[in-house]
Amino acid sequence: MKLKISYLILFTLIVNIFSANAIVRYVSKTGTSTPPYTSWQTAADSIQKCINICLDGDTVYVANGIYYESLIVNKYLWLIGSSMDSTVIDGTGLADITIDGNSDFILNGFNIFGKERNELSTTAIAFSGFNPNISNCRISKAGEGIYLGRSSGKINNIIVNDCNLGIGTFCA
Repeated sequence: MKLKISYLILFTLIVNIFSANAIVRYVSKTGTSTPPYTSWQTAADSIQKCINICLDGDTVYVANGIYYESLIVNKYLWLIGSSMDSTVIDGTGLADITIDGNSDFILNGFNIFGKERNELSTTAIAFSGFNPNISNCRISKAGEGIYLGRSSGKINNIIVNDCNLGIGTFCA
């Protein structure tokens, strides 16, 4: 019983530390791209540019538009798009992994294109963290839509089309 209480106290402490220092940041094609991107007016023009200055626990809101980039997410973040119909991350012809999640993070409200469907080695979203949370996203044009390595995350309301494999997992 004492061990459970200790874990609960530790978990609460960690959540409070992250949320106390968390910053809300913005990405938009119409912003001035002025760090630290804390308003729609000063929003970053690139999702990766915003991620690069984020700290664990930050939230990034992404406005409607097409963002031609591949992302490396190595921090615990909330990435929130306006909607899977209007906020596009287009990795066509770019890196083999469009969103490379090297950390746990939350992804919601995006339309994600992989590099190309005919390449089996391409992946739209790859997580190497333990608890990814993907919801309300549309994924297409990749060899593999979502790859979950060593994770037990949550995947809700995902549309996968034009991929050779929808969701792949690996547990060692």
